[in-house]
Amino acid sequence: MTPADILATRYTHRMDIRGWVEYEKPNGATDRREEDKAVAVPCRMSVSVSRNANQTDSTNDIVYDSLILCRPEVDVQAGDMLTVTLENGWIREFTAGEPFPYSSHLEIPVTRKEKA
Repeated sequence: MTPADILATRYTHRMDIRGWVEYEKPNGATDRREEDKAVAVPCRMSVSVSRNANQTDSTNDIVYDSLILCRPEVDVQAGDMLTVTLENGWIREFTAGEPFPYSSHLEIPVTRKEKA
């Protein structure tokens, strides 16, 4: 069992990855379009920095940074949109930062920005 396999046993969340991919048009030209890159990828999320104090009379901004861990072969690029389903069923949307690869796992810094 490899270190990546051992860490993968701890991935109790699932994420869908949506981002820009290159494709070939019927005329042979290359272009980019946004599409689903992967669905239900096992992952683990850790909240690293909380910045939840942006409240006004009209809105409450939910903003915080987290770290998502997954297998090293997962294709995530900076700017991809990640929809994470936590093990309790909650769904959260994140924007991926630049991933940092290790031989055993991939660390993806992410930011959540929503209105409450």
